[in-house]
Amino acid sequence: PAEGRRLKNLNLPVPKPVIPPELTALLGTIDTQSPNYPYARRYIEENLFFTHHLLYPTIFTVVGSWEQFSSRLLCDVEMQGIQLPCHMETFKNRQSRTVSFVSERLQSDWCGHNGETLTDLDAYFNLGEADVERYRASRMCRFFRTINLIMSYQLRTLIINSIDTYTSFLSKYEVQLPEGYDEADDWMDMTPADKDDRQAKLDFLEAKEAAKAAAKATEDDGAAKKKGEKKEEVAPPPVCM
Repeated sequence: PAEGRRLKNLNLPVPKPVIPPELTALLGTIDTQSPNYPYARRYIEENLFFTHHLLYPTIFTVVGSWEQFSSRLLCDVEMQGIQLPCHMETFKNRQSRTVSFVSERLQSDWCGHNGETLTDLDAYFNLGEADVERYRASRMCRFFRTINLIMSYQLRTLIINSIDTYTSFLSKYEVQLPEGYDEADDWMDMTPADKDDRQAKLDFLEAKEAAKAAAKATEDDGAAKKKGEKKEEVAPPPVCM
């Protein structure tokens, strides 16, 4: 740059460009399309659903409806009201009730709510489209596919978290058996008295859990009655004029 400034005052002729020999045989030109920013902007506004002024509220509602299920699991590892170790049947019943409860909530509060939200788009989409090919090529199909991906990811997260939590819970009770131990042979070697004793212990634990649950239910009923008595209205004292 400094040398160029010194030579500028000499008014020397501009040197001719030197074309490499390997480029002299090339003929033709390459046309490049000029960028059309207004068209690109309009295309993005119409097809990027997360920023679309009419569709992003629906996506926001679908994402927000999962907030109440983000901390739920398809298993119960706290086992409140049950003393561990417990009978296997008691454990299975608790897990079955948990799965049924969460599944029903998902069906009614999650799927049902999102379904009602999507039906509000009849002013923007032709929800009664009967032509399958036309539907597959439409933005409505792409939008519903986006909603499907969001809900699939949410449900997959719930399942993975449930599996991880369940396996972590069971790993705490893993028993390290000595090498060469065969549980079937051990059970066969047990005498009938030993088998009866083991079953008696399991029955005792189950009866103890049932008695504890009944006592807690009685205590809750008593507390509810006392609370109801306190809520009884008391007539105010007369006012002397």
